[in-house]
Amino acid sequence: MRALLLGTGAADIQAPDQCRCANCAAVRQHGGRSRRTYTATLLDGELLLDCGATVPEQLATWAPRAALRYLLVTHPDPDHFDLDAIAALAARTAAGHLAVCGSPAVIAALQARSPRIPVDLWPLSAFQTLVLGPWSARALPARHRGAAGDSLLYVVSRDQRRLLYATDTGPLLAETRAALNGTRLHAVIGEATFGLQTSGIPDLPAAHMNFPLLCDLRTDLLQEGVIETTTPFVATHLSLHFCPPHEEAAAWLAARGIQAGYDGREVEW
Repeated sequence: MRALLLGTGAADIQAPDQCRCANCAAVRQHGGRSRRTYTATLLDGELLLDCGATVPEQLATWAPRAALRYLLVTHPDPDHFDLDAIAALAARTAAGHLAVCGSPAVIAALQARSPRIPVDLWPLSAFQTLVLGPWSARALPARHRGAAGDSLLYVVSRDQRRLLYATDTGPLLAETRAALNGTRLHAVIGEATFGLQTSGIPDLPAAHMNFPLLCDLRTDLLQEGVIETTTPFVATHLSLHFCPPHEEAAAWLAARGIQAGYDGREVEW
């Protein structure tokens, strides 16, 4: 399985254009891998995880030949779920119909859209598994804002290879951890929104993680036998304001067995 990180930023991708902090100043000055778009990941050129407003352009840049067929939406926050962007993708879907899967809140928003977007809708609730062609997607509850069941994590499988896609979420809920017991994951892509910040943020850890919490997740999954030390473990959903510049973040994370994501990065397992 191959993952293409189309975007690796959090909701604040515009922050460097206004904020004068050191992190945002570094993004303005150096750009490069520190300049991020909304988080989204493409698997094997056909299954997309999340679709914010920046995704159609990122697809055109990094995967112009992608034959997109399936979209899994983690939750209805606008940086992950943009109706105009989904409409743009549906218009270019090779199969003629884009299958969109998500929580009841996501499906309701798509059904309410006028004019309707030509997509096939597949509602998915926590602990349900959906088969999409050669893919299997198991939904697990996330620790995030909103009503219970609105935000989902996914274990995505193909040919016995399994990816845990964990964004947006604080530390995994007990029931999510229990559901992963006995599972062998071959890769993990997890959020680390707040970088090295450890206090003073209401959403930490209620709705998001930072670098230390993502490290804790890796340690827990190792101890539970869900992953191995060689299992690719990638950080995404990185706030441009709260996270250090890419090179600094990458060094800090690499020392702890985690790869720092950046827009356009490919990971294969």
